[in-house]
Amino acid sequence: PMPLPTASIARNMGLTRQAVQRIVDVLAARGLVEFQSNPHHQRAKLVVLTPAGLEAVAEAENVVAPLDQAIADRIGSERLQAANATLNEMIAVITERLDRVEGASASVSHTDEETLS
Repeated sequence: PMPLPTASIARNMGLTRQAVQRIVDVLAARGLVEFQSNPHHQRAKLVVLTPAGLEAVAEAENVVAPLDQAIADRIGSERLQAANATLNEMIAVITERLDRVEGASASVSHTDEETLS
């Protein structure tokens, strides 16, 4: 896996940066990830899997692979792809709505700040 800053990981997962940072800190304390300097952003360190982290990922993939196969065998690849497409569309709708709500609340906050000045 490619090293990424916490904010990018959060965006990819649809989570807040703060939530991902808490998880990353636990993983770092357990020796599964480490932080490296980011050539593109001095303050946003890159999260990198350690050898122990790579081993944990491989073990997790070995556990999940048979389950993935069992689901694919029962449902079939066409239905699985359709379900995946439907879930992605649902995520897109939710994300768009959340972005609008966040944008509206940001503009209200900005207006409130102007009113107070």
